[in-house]
Amino acid sequence: MVARIVVIVAWIAALGLLMTWDATTPALIVAAAATVIAGGLVGRWWVLLVPVVPAVLLGLYVLIDGKDPGEWWDSEPITYAFAFGFAGAALAFLLAVGVALNRLQQR
Repeated sequence: MVARIVVIVAWIAALGLLMTWDATTPALIVAAAATVIAGGLVGRWWVLLVPVVPAVLLGLYVLIDGKDPGEWWDSEPITYAFAFGFAGAALAFLLAVGVALNRLQQR
């Protein structure tokens, strides 16, 4: 269990570091690969909650608060709620691919 938590923490730290890259396309490719690998290393379906729960909470916060999450953004709150939901779903999908590959490998 501790190893799975270490993998999740390392994965989140890696995504944070990838956000600092100037080259967007390579960063997205490496982030997607790291996410699939993290899902495969954890190998449990509950790991899908890691991106989904914060995305839902952030989306609800933006919708309930009724204003932009930052003062410098100029879109409607529904746009940011959708963006948070899409990002959470994309990360959950990639984690699910990794978990599924792990399960197939164990057969």
